[in-house]
Amino acid sequence: MLAVLGGLLGLLTVGALAAHRPLLKWMIDAQASALGLSLRYDELEVGLGTVSITKARFGLLGQKTLVGEATRVDFDPSLFGASRVTARDGRVIGVGPLRTILEGVSRWRSRHGDTSGIEVAGRNLTLELRDDAAGAPWLQFTGASATPSGKGGLLRAAQTTVFGLGVGATSLGWQSRSQGLSLWLGEAGEAASHSRMEVLSTSTPTVRVAMKNAPLASLAQPLGLPGAGGASVDAQAELVFPAGQGMQGGFKGAVQGVTLAGTEWSGLTLGPTQFGSKVVSNPEGTQVTFDGLSVQSGGMGMQGSASWTRQATGGALQGQLAGVVPCGMMARNAVAAGLGGPLGNLAGAVVGAAIGGQVTIALGFQFDTQNPRAGRVSPQIGVGCNLQVP
Repeated sequence: MLAVLGGLLGLLTVGALAAHRPLLKWMIDAQASALGLSLRYDELEVGLGTVSITKARFGLLGQKTLVGEATRVDFDPSLFGASRVTARDGRVIGVGPLRTILEGVSRWRSRHGDTSGIEVAGRNLTLELRDDAAGAPWLQFTGASATPSGKGGLLRAAQTTVFGLGVGATSLGWQSRSQGLSLWLGEAGEAASHSRMEVLSTSTPTVRVAMKNAPLASLAQPLGLPGAGGASVDAQAELVFPAGQGMQGGFKGAVQGVTLAGTEWSGLTLGPTQFGSKVVSNPEGTQVTFDGLSVQSGGMGMQGSASWTRQATGGALQGQLAGVVPCGMMARNAVAAGLGGPLGNLAGAVVGAAIGGQVTIALGFQFDTQNPRAGRVSPQIGVGCNLQVP
């Protein structure tokens, strides 16, 4: 009964204000300003239990890092009690280097507080991050809908593009926190997601990423890489954005269940393959270096460095790794894979014990998001094996 009475009161309020459009417009503008938003629009429409504006343009007060537009924005009758907004057929753009966007949002939150009490829904939206207003987006969600739930919600995008690379449909959950925002992949909820991110709007903006049992195939397929089978990834990364400087931080992790292919390696399933690197970028975020890059699996270890260069519509990665592999391990794998079964394992162990020395391996690699299938690895191998006679 109370809910019905509340709804009737809302309808009566909207109906009364409809007769005084200047007052209704003033209330909408005042509410937007109180929420820290700049708002312009062409027309104000009042229907049965709804208030709508058309051709809306909006942004964050005092900031140019986040702007948007929508053909139509609907408010529920209890807008003035901070409830729900639905944007339709629109676009939201984050403009500037990622560090600039994070700093701008952090300053805005410090001035206007937490506005997560308002549920924001969307239909047929495009969401983008780009370096400048005229440039191509490096992250884009198209055909997106946003369904709110409390202080969070779920974004479903028909297509997602990262650095010009299409990765298909995406579901992304979010939850507003006191110091920032939590994000996760999938519709099962934050606790069940294999990939999560924290964006902290503190004095020094920070991004933390965690992956737990993330299927490697979900990462390899968009890159045009061969099947990753049942392999999975555990990883952690922390990146900080000091004022006036570039991104700093690092990552580490492990891949489980990788099965290699090739004459000497066919059918070999590696144990945990650990990896890690430091990460540093220039202030614009257009150049990222990975120093201390390392990959370790059993007796095989490689170290090196890599760099990422932003391009107009994508990005390119190139780097080098070098290391050594014991000759006995290679011989053991070759014999075991060739004979198969328990006999192959036994023969491989015997042969491996009789072979000494090591193989030096240097790998150069290149990858371009605009042509992922043209990525290549260029190996250089030096053999220094010998027969160990008892």
